[in-house]
Order: sequence, then structure tokens, then C-alpha cells
Amino acid sequence: MKGIIGIIIVLILGVLIFSSLRLEYGNSVGITAEMYIEKGVSETGAVNLVTSILADYRVYDTLGETIILFIAILGVSMVLKGDKK
Repeated sequence: MKGIIGIIIVLILGVLIFSSLRLEYGNSVGITAEMYIEKGVSETGAVNLVTSILADYRVYDTLGETIILFIAILGVSMVLKGDKK
């Protein structure tokens, strides 16, 4: 039963990751990059543009990626562990 739950978790996370990649790298990348370059430093107050993007604009995205990675590792470990009978 645990193996089936682990496989389901891995499949769901795989679909979520691939769908987020498709959304993130769609047609709006150029518009988003221009907005980061033009307004990034002034809106966040950070001197470094990369720091302003990672610390202000993408903080929830990074947190979500960390949570998804943790759940994926948990699912894979459940599948690999299996039943010890």
C-alpha cells in the first residue's frame, strides 16, 4: 500500500513540475525579464539585481520548489523502502 501511495505522489509531483516549467518558460519571459531589469532595484531597494529578484520577487517560488523537492524525496523513499516482510 505504501508503494502505491509513493508512486501516486511521485506522479502528481512530476505533473506539477512539468506544468510549472511550461508556464514559467512561456511567452511572458521577455516581458518579465524587462520588468525585473527596469524596476527591480528601485522597487526592492537592493543594490544587486540578482539579489532583488531572488529575495523579493521569487521568494515564494523558491519556498514552493523546496517543499516540492522535499515531498518528491519523501515519495521516492517510500517507494524504495517498500514492505519488509
